[in-house]
Amino acid sequence: MGTLHAYLAGLGVLACGVGASGRAAADDAETVWACWYDRSTSVLCRLLTAPASPIETAVESPLPLVVPASSRPGAVLPPLAHVISEAPARLGGRTVRIPLHNHAHNMDAVEQLAEAVMCGARSDCRVLFEHG
Repeated sequence: MGTLHAYLAGLGVLACGVGASGRAAADDAETVWACWYDRSTSVLCRLLTAPASPIETAVESPLPLVVPASSRPGAVLPPLAHVISEAPARLGGRTVRIPLHNHAHNMDAVEQLAEAVMCGARSDCRVLFEHG
């Protein structure tokens, strides 16, 4: 039952983001993520809108979903972090899972975590977080 509730909450987030995603898609300059707490030990996020990456539009073959760690000197983050920050459009239709390693009690902190993971310091990115 908890999984069904989390799934329905996620669908609600996606539905609520339609209005915001329409504005972001119109100016093609903002990345918008819909995120929600799965009532367990994860935050789930799905891409609503993202501008095309200059890398994706300039190269015939787009970035692989996972960038090999050896091709990123000094990298300490998982390869998926590179894709989230540099080419978020590659994640369209996929769900990104942010593990919490425990049940959440402070939802403000969980929302901050989701924004930090999905947007970092990018000013052209935002997270629509469903608290429900």
